[in-house]
Amino acid sequence: MTILFSDLAGSTALGERMEPESLRAIMTRYFAAMEAAVERHGGTVEKFIGDAVMAVWGIPARREDDAVRAIRAALEMNAGQEQLNADLESCYGVRLSVRTGVNSGEVIAGSAQRGQAFVTGDAVNVAARLEQAAGAGEILLGAETRALAGDVALTEPVAPLDLKGKSAPVAAFRLLGLRTEAPPPAEAQLVGRERELAALEGEFATIEKQGGWRRITVIGQPGVGKTRLTDELAGRLSGRAGVVSGRCPSYGAGTWWPIAEIARAAAGIAADDATAAAQDKLVRLLGEEDRTTATVLAGLFGITEVAASAEEAGWAVRRLLERIAGTRPLVVILDDVQWATSALHDMLAAIEPDRGGAAVLVICLARPELATVRPELGAPPAVRLEPLPEHEAGRLATALAGAPLPASIAAAVLRAADGNPLFVGALVRMLRDDGLLEAEVPAVRVRVPPTIEALLAARLDQVGVSARTVAEHAAVIGEEFAREELGELLDDGARPGLDRHLEDLLRHELLQRVAAPAMNGWQFAHLLVRDVAYQGMLKKLRAELHERFADRLELRAGDRLGEYEEIVGHHLEQAYRYRVELAPLKPAERALGRRAAVRLLSAGRRALLRLDPDAAVALLLRAADIAGADAPERGEALLETAAALTLLGRFEEALVAAAEVAEPRFAPGGTTYPRDLVVTRTWLRRPGRFVVSSWLATHLSRGLPVAPACATTFARTAGPGTKKTT
Repeated sequence: MTILFSDLAGSTALGERMEPESLRAIMTRYFAAMEAAVERHGGTVEKFIGDAVMAVWGIPARREDDAVRAIRAALEMNAGQEQLNADLESCYGVRLSVRTGVNSGEVIAGSAQRGQAFVTGDAVNVAARLEQAAGAGEILLGAETRALAGDVALTEPVAPLDLKGKSAPVAAFRLLGLRTEAPPPAEAQLVGRERELAALEGEFATIEKQGGWRRITVIGQPGVGKTRLTDELAGRLSGRAGVVSGRCPSYGAGTWWPIAEIARAAAGIAADDATAAAQDKLVRLLGEEDRTTATVLAGLFGITEVAASAEEAGWAVRRLLERIAGTRPLVVILDDVQWATSALHDMLAAIEPDRGGAAVLVICLARPELATVRPELGAPPAVRLEPLPEHEAGRLATALAGAPLPASIAAAVLRAADGNPLFVGALVRMLRDDGLLEAEVPAVRVRVPPTIEALLAARLDQVGVSARTVAEHAAVIGEEFAREELGELLDDGARPGLDRHLEDLLRHELLQRVAAPAMNGWQFAHLLVRDVAYQGMLKKLRAELHERFADRLELRAGDRLGEYEEIVGHHLEQAYRYRVELAPLKPAERALGRRAAVRLLSAGRRALLRLDPDAAVALLLRAADIAGADAPERGEALLETAAALTLLGRFEEALVAAAEVAEPRFAPGGTTYPRDLVVTRTWLRRPGRFVVSSWLATHLSRGLPVAPACATTFARTAGPGTKKTT
């Protein structure tokens, strides 16, 4: 969520100089102006604290542009205060100034209706401290807010701030303003999309040849490359056509905003033009004979208060675009059409292919939810933009990184992004910032960049609380899940609507069915969707659900539990770790940790039996870590780890694991393992191959306990002709 704190600078001194009644009148006007600015941009005022305002964005639903909304509100609050000052100075001889802090981050949201704290957490505290550190009239942004706002916010860094309650200096940025023009695309060339581009070029060729109007819709998920596709088209049509564009904002703009953007750009209307000047520029664009059209358009765009019927509006917009086209074809690109009003949808739906006259191609860019709002706008010849194939996503990642990515990094990025170009770019930038693009590393667990998290969280909130709850419970199971598993995990009250909510998530393309329908299986559309859904739950609930799922899986597996021990161990481990984070260890938590260790230890032994030492080491070390310092499971896991490390040739690490097992607390039946366990290579006659360690043979010969997996491995690998070196 994004939190804004705004405070009056110098209000204490003001209170000393003024009568309480006058001061109250001023403060009432101040709070009304601030609250109006917050609400206009979709925020909620949580509370007034003295002469400070605290507002939040993300309640009751998150939106991908919450950070930008908060920044716009902060700027409007400053501007509103300046307008208020004109009256205050004339009436009371005083001027006020505000200082503001805006910060984003993870919070706990309570129920305001029940009198609970609305939002709490470190992100709230930092927002308050940023406000206190700001100067009069200054707006300071936290690093997360700046990242979420991206290129929209114009900022400059300030010296890291030593904030009360923070152990390390906090990065902050001074807000200078908002960018009025979109930045250029991140990648220099389009990757793939030949078929989709050919479809758009084919539509253009039709109007170029025979004139008339045509409409085509490009449908795809956020970040899949709709805007990039039309940018490429515009480049290819340079010299053959005019290209204009407008965007349908998600809030705060009128019906005809995207058309107004096009008209302002074509007529050269500036933001500070007076009404008469703006009208004159419209008349010059359209021609004196179309003065009536200019009057209608001025009313549609909010320049004047002239009203027009739907028929007049449609006719005026069509005339405007034909005038802009002139003697050559015109391509009109309207972005985010899913957010357009019904009046604009009606106008777009009324565009039918025709011949002759001005040649105008209207390209509507929209997300899949447009099909729910206005199905006819997504009808053929619509272009469906799917995620990039893996090889093309890999090319894009290489282009954005400026060099081929290390194999493990590339694999992590491609799996997480799942072909979405926006996700690829955000992940590459984040990994570059984290210093992980320089060299090969064994494995990378990609975290969700804040911009992508905000976008996906907003999409999850759009489906409603019940469907989002289903997605969150499914995320506990994993990226893939069966309908029956999910049903067992849900509370009784949520179970009856499960199928309806799954269909809602499918329609919003957050989930998809697995290939085998007989399994009634589902999976998240992206790994990052699963991660964001999972992060939306309280840790206490995550722990409960992980343990519940492990219990149900054990019960369902019966005598085939061995097949599922690794999964059961994972869920028990997660439940244990969350409980450790939330509170000091109690006997119940220790028992849960031991239970998880037993399952992971057994799964590690199975991996060693099938001669998969890499998997064995990973599982066994997790078992040792979670079992507890003195638990016998830790000793067993370390002994098995030493065997697996030996098979991998990692002898020094094997000696470290074996040395701990030799400590008295792990003595089996009163007999202590020898401290001088020697790990050596045992070579086969064939050059370049080695197998197991001689300390295993020593244990066998002395009759000391040896894990069955180790003994089996030794018997399999030490055959005739083996040379043993100690």
